[in-house]
Amino acid sequence: MKITRPRNLLLLAALLSVTGCFPSCSYYNTIFGTSGTNGSAVVTGPETGKIDSEITLDGSLSKSVRILEWSIAAPKGSNVTKCNVGADDINSTRYCTFTPDISGEYDIQLTALAGGSGKDSVENHKIQIVANVATRVSIDSTSEKIKADAPRTLMLKGLAHDPDDELIMEWSVQDNNCAEQPSFSDPASLSTELTVGRQVAGLDCSFSAQLTASPVIGYVAADRILITVKAPLVTFVTGVTGAAGGN
Repeated sequence: MKITRPRNLLLLAALLSVTGCFPSCSYYNTIFGTSGTNGSAVVTGPETGKIDSEITLDGSLSKSVRILEWSIAAPKGSNVTKCNVGADDINSTRYCTFTPDISGEYDIQLTALAGGSGKDSVENHKIQIVANVATRVSIDSTSEKIKADAPRTLMLKGLAHDPDDELIMEWSVQDNNCAEQPSFSDPASLSTELTVGRQVAGLDCSFSAQLTASPVIGYVAADRILITVKAPLVTFVTGVTGAAGGN
């Protein structure tokens, strides 16, 4: 008895031998397409950035591409001349990374080379880079003293500024030699109440309260205030041998 293989199974086997993908070849077809079809360059990525912060652009959504080529037109005075990509194959050239070194507009061009009789495609992507201004932090006093008797609290007020970034605030205790660890009512705020526990009689102590401002991208800044905690007086009782008599 003669066995005939279904034609569709033979076609499926041939497809697998060429593409090597099963059951889905959608990504393969999106990038490579069919020989002779026109390319379609698509760039996704940020439109703004900061000096010395790496930028990554993605060309994975491009279609019918034999290979991707990236180029950069940087502002005058910049040392950036090209994207950092891998070897000359479609998997390595999908991404472009570079680190801007001066402020200004960077014009990135992606060319999708179609190959065969297909037409190449070009897309431009502009990124505006701003200077990463140093964060400024200050506390409205350089030193404070806390009295010996309760309440042993102090209100601290800080200032922080970064024109191009969001700041994360944090109060912390540094160089503490007090018997108890001081605490902050709201350590993530610009203003906070500091509380110090009771200290050993006759022995002053000190520590620094530090306010740190951390931008999402950029330079961390901090300022400190020196705080001295006065100790209770030592009381000496001498010559007491008993209670006094009556009238």
